[in-house]
Amino acid sequence: MMPVFTANRRKFLLAGGGAAVAAASLPTIIGRKQGSPSIAHMTAEPGRLKVFADQQQNTEIWGYNRSVAGPEIRLRLGETVRLLFENKISQPTSIHWHGLRIPFAMDGVGSITQPGIQPGDSFYYDFTPPDAGLFWYHPHMNSEEQIARGMFGALIVEENEPPAVDREIIWSLYDWGLDADYQVPKKQAFHLWRGNADYTPHTKITMNGKDTPDILISRGERIRLRIANTSGNRRYALQFNDHKPWVIALDSNAVEPYPVGDKPLIIGTGERVDLVLDGAAKPGTYPVIDVFNRDFEPVPPWATPEEIAARNTPITVCNIVYRDGPALREVHELPPPTAPAGNHIPEPDLPNAIPVDIELNQHMTSIEDVPKIGAMAALLAEQDGIPRDHKVALWTMNSKVLLEDLNSYFCIDPEPLFECQLGRTYLLRFKNATKVDHPMHLHGHTFKMVRRNGIPFPRSMYRDTFTVFGGDTVEVAFVADNPGDWMIHCHRGMHQHGGMMSLFRVI
Repeated sequence: MMPVFTANRRKFLLAGGGAAVAAASLPTIIGRKQGSPSIAHMTAEPGRLKVFADQQQNTEIWGYNRSVAGPEIRLRLGETVRLLFENKISQPTSIHWHGLRIPFAMDGVGSITQPGIQPGDSFYYDFTPPDAGLFWYHPHMNSEEQIARGMFGALIVEENEPPAVDREIIWSLYDWGLDADYQVPKKQAFHLWRGNADYTPHTKITMNGKDTPDILISRGERIRLRIANTSGNRRYALQFNDHKPWVIALDSNAVEPYPVGDKPLIIGTGERVDLVLDGAAKPGTYPVIDVFNRDFEPVPPWATPEEIAARNTPITVCNIVYRDGPALREVHELPPPTAPAGNHIPEPDLPNAIPVDIELNQHMTSIEDVPKIGAMAALLAEQDGIPRDHKVALWTMNSKVLLEDLNSYFCIDPEPLFECQLGRTYLLRFKNATKVDHPMHLHGHTFKMVRRNGIPFPRSMYRDTFTVFGGDTVEVAFVADNPGDWMIHCHRGMHQHGGMMSLFRVI
């Protein structure tokens, strides 16, 4: 019989580290302690991978340290990330540290918080995360293309008081948009007019860069499962066959544990979820499947029968496979799951909150009429045989767009959507006037979920990314406590780079 769990006993990271499963493990860069002169080194550079068993040639990728997913960065609360980053790809880039409330100069948005890191140049990132939890990193210049080519990775800040589990596993879920030759398209896929049509779901998903890996567990084992949606456009609705995990954290912030239940677990683009999953099933193999496209993705009227069939076919993300041998403990001996220690997020002053209304919408515009970059967009369209009067979807916030130059990838004439006074509370009211969902992300701040369609959320939740479904109105509140110009955008790449991107200013 295994020892009884205790709240102060660190029982995870046993025999194999945080990933602990060879089929889904990640390379690791360890965080550096305060005062240490040691500097980690990471590159963005081209590489070639064979990810799927049925592909005949390697996929050309851009990866961090030539891997997909990139190196796992892991540190304890209070430790400092000191990272020398070198750009070896053919266009400017940067690293954004998604979800971290770090100083403005380290947020990694090219042309906003720092100059774009040009090919052959490097940049030194140096910051101490104030919060514990699961975060991730990715480019924030032409990020739709760069993420689609494989540039993403996980960052974990360990709590001082973690929940009692036997082991921790990280799942970085990623959606590959590959052509028939298993290559990332090089032309139209990343031009502005991609947002004209609804998203066509891809059928290739990997976890930590692996195709449908087996996750080995033992009966009676308790696992902390940290899931990050690192895809460029895909949202997930996961079904855990014959398993009933509990949610203990959302976007790195603890919640009172609650069971997932029989409904799929929805994870929007950019969102993270921490689960407690117990090995409580009978020995066997249990697929974890994604049903978002089948159950939640609107089907456009022009969809072909083949596309509809693909949408209606669930995709297996991985398989939970029970090891042979005796149980670690009897399942009934497992105590109720506990949440990690909470982060110190400023409590919004809701009675005195300043309201800000933000309408999410879509406007159809001819390529040659696209503000600021019409000439460049028209030229690129002409090169691809697309007429200049072709209509493209501009995804807007309050009828405004923020676009990147299609040549240099710098944000063009960014103007704040709204301004905040340092220390004041703001209530953002997002009204989705479209039929599709928008996972909205705020940089540099963590907010409290307040209401959806006028109904208070059933539990206290603090997040940095949340999904506003078609037709919904969602209210969130935050304390503007981090000075700077911070991005606010939809995290679906086709919407973000189609205009649904802006910034807010804290002064």
